[in-house]
Amino acid sequence: MRKLGRENRKMFVILSVIVAIIIILFIYFIRIALSFDRNVYTIEAGTTLFNEKYEKIIPKEDATLKKGFDGKYHLTTKDNKKYTLGDVVIASKKTKSAIDLYGIAYQVTTNGEIVKVNKKTSIPKTSPAKFYKLADRKYLFVDGTIHTEDNQISENDYLIIELNKQGSPTLVNEDINFKTVKSIVLKGSIFDFDVANEKLIYNNKEINLKDIIGSTNEYKENKESGSKTQNNSSSNFSNDTQGNNKQNGSNNYYDDYYKKVVTSFNNLTNSVSNINDNTKDTIKEGDIYFDFSHWISLKKIDSSVTSITIDYTVFDPNNEYQSIFLLFDDGNEKSKIQLDKNNSSYYIRNLNPNSEYTISLGYSLVGDEAETYTDTVKIKTKKPTNTLKITKLTRNQIYYKIKIDDQYVLDSAEIVLYSDGKEINKKTVNINSAKSGYTDFMTYENLGQDVEIRLENTIYNGTSVSLDVQDKIINR
Repeated sequence: MRKLGRENRKMFVILSVIVAIIIILFIYFIRIALSFDRNVYTIEAGTTLFNEKYEKIIPKEDATLKKGFDGKYHLTTKDNKKYTLGDVVIASKKTKSAIDLYGIAYQVTTNGEIVKVNKKTSIPKTSPAKFYKLADRKYLFVDGTIHTEDNQISENDYLIIELNKQGSPTLVNEDINFKTVKSIVLKGSIFDFDVANEKLIYNNKEINLKDIIGSTNEYKENKESGSKTQNNSSSNFSNDTQGNNKQNGSNNYYDDYYKKVVTSFNNLTNSVSNINDNTKDTIKEGDIYFDFSHWISLKKIDSSVTSITIDYTVFDPNNEYQSIFLLFDDGNEKSKIQLDKNNSSYYIRNLNPNSEYTISLGYSLVGDEAETYTDTVKIKTKKPTNTLKITKLTRNQIYYKIKIDDQYVLDSAEIVLYSDGKEINKKTVNINSAKSGYTDFMTYENLGQDVEIRLENTIYNGTSVSLDVQDKIINR
């Protein structure tokens, strides 16, 4: 048999390599095709989803969710509006017992195993707790209650957590959306999550979450001094802090933010003898420069049912600010509110309860018409705590107890009695007594099986409002 020549052997090797590459690519693309989510999902009306900027999207009617060839999920509403939601989607609805996760994610189990999930995964809100890595520096924590040790953060059901490269997290769910530079540990019923270090703690054992698909987190902890740094910087200070603490309506992270500004300024003045020398007034933090010849910051924001109180701080020894103002966005229109730099607080009244508002702190300098915004916060007013409860049923009388929120005092209202869906009696509410709560009764004849009382014909500030306040019993 004739031996292959050198050139023929080279050609044979090259062809073998090419065939091997083609086979590998074929297998690779087959695996991608098999894992690609071709399903079209129905998203119920009233479900909360988020786009890639964590802006809430709540379709008013059933919508469809489908993965595109760009690898991202796209939501299409019935009126043909389209939204790009990203590689992984979280869909939640308060009335549902589970959160839906769409896309590839990695569940971390209590024994440290990693379970890959794909397409649609329904995650019960009930125990036990669940924890998922969604992407580089992005996580989903599902538990009955998730909180920090000081309870400044306390959320129910779930939190989406995404870190920037310096380890500062953004925390998102249906009710909150804020950023903080503060190092935090989120605690649940089973897991503790050391956010900046990306470590999951279970039974005093640490699971390094950076090992799952890697991490571009540059946060470092100085173990010698016990202090923590971001990107080799000696301070956690950042000028993009945002906050919204649902538990008490207060953005207490601005207390820390304010303290950091004051500390930084005091450190600066110890080494700078002449504050009017602007070449000495600037400190570099990473790629951000902070000018301490003048500064303003939000300190704290509190919300009630119908009002928001904003505390702010102004440092302007050389009168360099032309104006200081708030940009107030209620979701429909924006308004500018001028602030007095000699004051430190502003009170906004007559707001809608249980509504989200966006507030930005801004300024303009003398001789410069440009407007600059420093801090932006989203905060929600509280929901009124109105209660109506059936307490006793006799042969011809129904007793009830009513209490209305003293921060959302109605002009007038009625309690209406229904039997099997038909109105059979009603009574005017004593508004003054209802602020502290009182018990009363209504009479009836021929009461049916389904009995319901509702708070109706409610008037607030001369305008009719709709409140879901009712109680039901079955008359057996």
